[in-house]
Amino acid sequence: VVGAGVLGLCAAAKLAARGRRVCVVDPGLPNASAVAAGMIAPAFEAATEQADAARSALLRHARDLWPQFAAAHQL
Repeated sequence: VVGAGVLGLCAAAKLAARGRRVCVVDPGLPNASAVAAGMIAPAFEAATEQADAARSALLRHARDLWPQFAAAHQL
């Protein structure tokens, strides 16, 4: 997995949980996660990006998946 930001680490965690061998490579430079760390705000993102109904629903769904993911990975 290239990148140790939020998405890269989540992908690595899911792959490892499925029995895959995982290697995370990251240059250690600032990335998007440093700017928006922990930002799970679907209503705000949908409003600022003028998202259509389908994108708004996708953002809410991602938000709703987070508690189960966090518990499974002890976050």
